[in-house]
Amino acid sequence: TLSLHDALPICRVEDSVRSVGTGMSGRIKLGVIYSAMSYALHYINEYHSRYPQVELFIRVGSPQELIESLNRGELHALFLRTAAREPSGLQERILGEDKLELIMREDLLVQECQRSGFTPNVTCHCYDTPMAMQMVLSGFGISFLPKSILSTHPGAPLKAKPVRGLPIRSYAVLAWNSAVLSAPCVQRFVEEKMT
Repeated sequence: TLSLHDALPICRVEDSVRSVGTGMSGRIKLGVIYSAMSYALHYINEYHSRYPQVELFIRVGSPQELIESLNRGELHALFLRTAAREPSGLQERILGEDKLELIMREDLLVQECQRSGFTPNVTCHCYDTPMAMQMVLSGFGISFLPKSILSTHPGAPLKAKPVRGLPIRSYAVLAWNSAVLSAPCVQRFVEEKMT
């Protein structure tokens, strides 16, 4: 026969297995691209407040490397951006929409390109969002990025300016590969509706 002392660890194990099976605990490995950071942080924060027993592992990277990691089963879900509402081969859910705007330091905005009568001299091209933001912050230039990226640099002397006649939008998406088997907590994560 089991004593009460012997039965307690068995109850804890049963509770733990039940918790994992219902998605209330477990591990989720996420990938985030820098320009989707504000949406990812909001989503992750809300999810964690609802399911604090789920461990979250977060990696920032380029879209291509994160998608490759997802397809290899090293990540469960990604926070990406897409320029159109077209399928990428992954399961996706749109989390939000941003206008693409010129992001620049406020003090460099004063001349406003000599009041629009200028021809820009582009001397550097950067296709890495974190590096582009560091260049903008250092006063080296401007970048065409989603407006929400400003929320990742609160208090920075940055401004976003729309470009007239260029209404390009970018969509933050949560993406996953349904071919890669997922734990219940991962399924709950991608199905969760956040506010």
